[in-house]
Amino acid sequence: MFAQVLEFVNKYEFNKCVKRCKGDYHIHQLNCWNHFTQLLFGQMTSLESLRSICLCLKAHKGKLYHLGIKKYVDYTTFSRANEQ
Repeated sequence: MFAQVLEFVNKYEFNKCVKRCKGDYHIHQLNCWNHFTQLLFGQMTSLESLRSICLCLKAHKGKLYHLGIKKYVDYTTFSRANEQ
């Protein structure tokens, strides 16, 4: 169901906004699209913290591709991306 909701987001328009705002500038591990999908997953599953989002994604690590999430990232990488 998450992948079906993610299809409603126009990735072309999203990438245009990222390019205009230079969102992926100096990004090595977690690009804006993956960050967005992980935050959307946390929002849809009613998770309240970054740590709970990371724990839930880690528990479903084998199913991430089917959810539309490219790869799992650690809590520290996720929190640093949130700071920027």
